Amino acid sequence: MSRNAYLIMGLSSDADEKLLNKRHKEMLNYLKIDEIPEYDADISFIDYKKIRTEEMIKEAFHTLSNQKKKLYQTFFWFQLIDNKDEKCFRKFIKGEVNEAINEWDDLYETTKKYHYLKNGLIADLLLFEHQKRFKELGDFNQDAEQIVKALNELLHSEKFRAEFKEIFNLHNEIPLHTEVLNEFKKELPQYIAEAFFDLCEELKKPKLYKEYSETFRLNAKELDDNVEAMSSIKMIEQNLKEIKSKDLSDDLDEIIAGINDISEEVKKLDYLGLENSPKMKKLKDDFASEVRSMAIKLYNDLNDSDNSLNFINEAIAIAYSENIKSRCKEDKKTLEENITWLIQQEHQTRVALDWPIPLQDLNISIIQLKKLVAQWGKFKQYKYCISVILMTFKRWTDIYFIPPWKSGFSVAILPTLWTLLLGWRGFPRWPIYSLECIFSNLFGGKDLTTGVMSHLWA
Repeated sequence: MSRNAYLIMGLSSDADEKLLNKRHKEMLNYLKIDEIPEYDADISFIDYKKIRTEEMIKEAFHTLSNQKKKLYQTFFWFQLIDNKDEKCFRKFIKGEVNEAINEWDDLYETTKKYHYLKNGLIADLLLFEHQKRFKELGDFNQDAEQIVKALNELLHSEKFRAEFKEIFNLHNEIPLHTEVLNEFKKELPQYIAEAFFDLCEELKKPKLYKEYSETFRLNAKELDDNVEAMSSIKMIEQNLKEIKSKDLSDDLDEIIAGINDISEEVKKLDYLGLENSPKMKKLKDDFASEVRSMAIKLYNDLNDSDNSLNFINEAIAIAYSENIKSRCKEDKKTLEENITWLIQQEHQTRVALDWPIPLQDLNISIIQLKKLVAQWGKFKQYKYCISVILMTFKRWTDIYFIPPWKSGFSVAILPTLWTLLLGWRGFPRWPIYSLECIFSNLFGGKDLTTGVMSHLWA
């Protein structure tokens, strides 16, 4: 419930497309200045800092932009049709939860009884999810039977479906097709079973799920009865836990091995026909989200584009929900564009560095330079000596950057020739100095890479 797209966006279910687009841009602008946006429809006991992140706002926006996904979000949110409804909702968001729910219950006797029943039910479910904040209201497990009873009444009421469709179409430019509604009607009981299963697992309160599964004869825990499947799931959970604890820069090989192991276990579950069970869906999405985060970190922090692309492809292959798949695909597109740009930059750099260049003339970014040094690019300096009868002088050339694909010989040859031509006329030091300079140059010159990089990176 606390991840409902309307709740995240601070909107009522009658919000049109124009308001949705406006709110989406507005919220992202707030986040840019490190402010959590607040709205009149916000519920007092919800911690919006946790759910109004850039990622979740974008996901909520895309969800409400899709008619089928919006249908599910609307079913699990308040639909306010009159002043009485609005009054109950205002009390609820201020924290007067008992008064609001009791008033919705009283409205059950009116002609729009199913509509008020649904709003009261949404309020009950939000309380159940956040029950720790309402200990004074008693044991919420006692309300499980009442919640399931209300759901059963709603899902089997043709009148409610007609009302729901009417209200939904009233606030949407494109009318709801009968086929979409029929599919929604067919899928909703199982969808609720899975949502209840996740909620009860999180809260360690199994009674609501038990009541629902017994009433609707739907079981979201079919994996628990399969020994082979549970073995694979335990292995996946253990490997995922280990992957999260490792450091990408130090343990990359172990992380890749762990990801491969998880992929193999997922394939086993797919073979068993249990890949779409609720627990497996959640595991797949958790795994995909973790691998996606590692892919982004690999690229941004470690400049490892190859493994980053491999990781994001793995996340796309494993992810169950379309939301996570679409985010991974967007990341892949961005990653491929960045890699293409980098290849172009590297090509330009290679052309620009087709010859060793003096340090003062070097015109590339520190990031590119760091990458070239990692590929064995070097900063070198070479010796030469000049003699004038009784005096011999040793000197150093400028510092040159030698790219990985070039040899320093082209730079070393000139000071070596100077030494041979001009270094022999001084006595008595010219033989010592000349040989020292020639041998130094022949063996690669003086390597200043570490010192230069430390200075540039400081």
